[in-house]
Amino acid sequence: MGMGRNLSRRKTVLKCRRRERRKRGRIIPLETLMLKRITLTIFLFALIQTVFAQTSAGGNLPAGFKLPIQDIGGPLLHSIPIPDDPMIQHYINEYSRESGQKTMSAILQRGAPYLGFIYNSLLEAGMPAELMYLPAVESGFRAWALSRSGASGFWQFMMNSISPYDIVVNEWQDDRRDFWKATGAALSKLRFNYERTGSWPLAVAAYNCGLGRVERAVAAAGTTDYIELFNQGYIPRETRNYVPKFFAFAHIAGYAAIHEVSSAAVFNTASAQNSAGWEQIELNQAVNLVILASKAGIPVPLLHEANAELRHGITPPAVNGYFLKVPSGYSDNVRKVLENTEEPLMRFYIHEIQGGDTLYALSRHFGVSVSMIEMYNPAVDARALRSGQKIIIPALKETGPFRSDYNAPERWNFSLAYTIKAGDSLWSISRAFNTSVEEIAFNNGMRTDETLKVGLIIQVPREN
Repeated sequence: MGMGRNLSRRKTVLKCRRRERRKRGRIIPLETLMLKRITLTIFLFALIQTVFAQTSAGGNLPAGFKLPIQDIGGPLLHSIPIPDDPMIQHYINEYSRESGQKTMSAILQRGAPYLGFIYNSLLEAGMPAELMYLPAVESGFRAWALSRSGASGFWQFMMNSISPYDIVVNEWQDDRRDFWKATGAALSKLRFNYERTGSWPLAVAAYNCGLGRVERAVAAAGTTDYIELFNQGYIPRETRNYVPKFFAFAHIAGYAAIHEVSSAAVFNTASAQNSAGWEQIELNQAVNLVILASKAGIPVPLLHEANAELRHGITPPAVNGYFLKVPSGYSDNVRKVLENTEEPLMRFYIHEIQGGDTLYALSRHFGVSVSMIEMYNPAVDARALRSGQKIIIPALKETGPFRSDYNAPERWNFSLAYTIKAGDSLWSISRAFNTSVEEIAFNNGMRTDETLKVGLIIQVPREN
């Protein structure tokens, strides 16, 4: 009996000790843990939606409040409330397939050098971070992307939409491919869309199909629900797919590890906020990107893509002014190279004018435009080239010296008078007399684009 009582007492003591150890070791049942996590997620989700609704409406964050970092772990938080749209889930499923994962990984890897810049630009503008993935849907982060309708660059600007922004398009550059300028312009456009519509889904829709069309749709339908706008036929099918595709891409990219997107492509917001990023360096000379990259130790493809707006891989003449974009890690090297005036960063051909030479013929041979030659030779008059005169021509390609096949005494004798008639042009006259527009203009002291007046007498060649 005594032994039995002692054994029973020992068992009771052991149970109490186990209970105390479980409390000290925080051994909590799995069901309880899951319930607490779900409750916390719901609370945080509601909190973030409230905060962003407040800031989007122009309010301020509570004192000491910091936005949670969207990354590969933690609760699924979004700064733009995701619409209740089955099409979004459709595209999430598409991107979650093996082929979709490969596509997303490739896009994110192409965008990796620029996502930090776009992300920080959005933070400075007080705009939702998810918008940094809009170029993924627009262009797949291809710097030289050109759509069938003529839209160009990461953000796919059309020529008719660049006028409000600092975007230059000329024979030297197409700033629609300038990731720095185009990002600033795109964010301004998106912000304006949001201010007019009061809805980020509609702001994104307007970026695709135009703000005017969205505003007319809202006015006609009496609703700001883009799904309903489409169902009533006010929003085009392309935009109906565009908006859900963006939300699906942003959701998966924000939590790439969960969706098994390549870890190499995962964007880390914490590192982006602290990354060195990019710098702009103002140039006071023309620069060939290949020469500069080799001297500064920058990979040539990286420098070319960062300055994809340059049509020929050379910067405009210094009189135009140009800001070169370089990764911050290479900026000191670039500045040292630029400060060394003994190191040429541009190659030119030097050509001595011979009888019969024209800027047009030289431009065809050296692969440059006439205006480009004129820009580097401001003292040269194309209508009055002199034999022995020396000009410089940008070396955009490897080619041999120019040799004119023009020999006036042997081929042409511009001694025949011709009176201009209605409908005449230099082109039609050159065809009639088996010569060229440039030759007629050269021998008559005219411009190649000069308007001909009826009754004007010019000299044309008389064949020997």
